[in-house]
Amino acid sequence: MQVDDPNPIKRPPLIETHLEKETRINTVLSSVHSKDLFEHNVACFIAAQILQVPESKMLDADIIKVFISKQAPKKSNIKEYLYFAYEFLTLSEEWEAAIHFKKIANIKFSPINHSASQWTEQDLEILRIYFKDEESWENPLFNSPLNDPMGLKFLDENQNLTEDLLKNLKKAKANELSPELKNKFQRLIYMIYNKSQKSVVYQLMDLVFEKLFEENEFQLFPQKNFDLIINNFKYGAEPDRYLGYLPKGMSSLVVIEDISLKEEMEYFAIPQLIAGSIALLQQKKNIKISINEISYSETSETYLWPFEQEKYIFMLRVIGFKITFFRFKPNQDFISAVIRGLRPKQKTLVEKTDIDGKSLLDPAEREMIVKGLLNIKKYIKENF
Repeated sequence: MQVDDPNPIKRPPLIETHLEKETRINTVLSSVHSKDLFEHNVACFIAAQILQVPESKMLDADIIKVFISKQAPKKSNIKEYLYFAYEFLTLSEEWEAAIHFKKIANIKFSPINHSASQWTEQDLEILRIYFKDEESWENPLFNSPLNDPMGLKFLDENQNLTEDLLKNLKKAKANELSPELKNKFQRLIYMIYNKSQKSVVYQLMDLVFEKLFEENEFQLFPQKNFDLIINNFKYGAEPDRYLGYLPKGMSSLVVIEDISLKEEMEYFAIPQLIAGSIALLQQKKNIKISINEISYSETSETYLWPFEQEKYIFMLRVIGFKITFFRFKPNQDFISAVIRGLRPKQKTLVEKTDIDGKSLLDPAEREMIVKGLLNIKKYIKENF
């Protein structure tokens, strides 16, 4: 299903004067707001080349590639500048030059045209989404002292849980009701350790959030299909779990994805995790309308997410009992670019913890996970 584009592209007339051409290109040039000095230089170089080309000839796209290859800063990502040049050509509506440049620069850029479950790293590249590790976070989730009573109680109840305990139980062929396993959390961990069903991982995450988040303020919702609008078409995204903050009616604060028993610890499913968060960020407020004493709900044009306040959205990737944390600050320009099928003007930086994940089975890492979740809870209460 296609949705209306609120800002349709206005194509230049088939025949335009040099002044009209100059106005068109300068308009595109002024719309480029980049903090990257070389991107600005690339835009100016292409604009100058376009204005120098006679009407009867096509812009020489090879010159642009040579300029980028020779002038790009050392150790920079040249591919990123090639993408930028291609986007500038398309925004300038220099279609023939853009097609030729795409070919010679080996650019795989194409509008994303599939649901969240099919996203790959290439889709993240198109949307200029990049990652940085926890060591460079300004405010790591795990460094603050633990003083939340729910967290302290949870850790105290599970002091005995270690991998050595589970190894010994496994050797003794113990079952999930073994007296050494003191509570449901420990029994679920043991079942995952023995590679039980995928559903057990869902139960584990439900239980962890139940133990750490107040039920009168937070709700962990089950899997649900959300509309994911890309390039003005509706696709689908189904986060495995998503956390709602009941006092504010927010349901897009924490997205949990890839709940599974998989042992692969590469970047598998991270693009789907990002896609799920984008789908939730696109959700709009419902408003109640009453006509002749009959009330009904209708979707407004106002987003649920407070983009103007630059708040973090958090994501968790769960494989077995290992959890990786992600967070980023979305803005409305980014969401609008996704909806319209454009490449965002600015990069989006996603902060993450180690990709192998922190383990609920290891006591020290379990404390870090608890701190991380409690700090997310504290952040939500203080900022929403």
